[in-house]
Amino acid sequence: MATLSASTSLSLYGRTELDTAARVTAALRVEPTSFVEIGGPHPDPLLARQGRVASRSFWIYEEPPGPGPDDGEGGYASLERLALRFGPQADVFKALYEHYEILVWVVVTVDRPEVTFSVKPELLARLARMRAELRPDIRVMRRALV
Repeated sequence: MATLSASTSLSLYGRTELDTAARVTAALRVEPTSFVEIGGPHPDPLLARQGRVASRSFWIYEEPPGPGPDDGEGGYASLERLALRFGPQADVFKALYEHYEILVWVVVTVDRPEVTFSVKPELLARLARMRAELRPDIRVMRRALV
């Protein structure tokens, strides 16, 4: 598999109107890449132009890309970096889990459809301590025939 691109992000979605993105920032002491507070403009620009508002708060941290085009073996090095960055805060995530849905997204773009997705047990254990649900998304980029 040739990995064309890979990205990893951590998302926390508030379960109630009291579960704000600001609360996540304060707990994790990390600034998000993006966030929306409940009642703010809808994150979809089309819906925001229609006057729709966000029905819940969310907080997103996108792991910066690593060196090299493949971002490491199989394009999953960014997942490892994200788990290393946030893994030591397992107690914070345990408290946040009561109020937030915690998701880790991995989006990998490859050049052929025969792809497997594997994650080492140690990395899965770190994500589990973060109370994070892993959401892999493998996208196949079809190259034009010349």
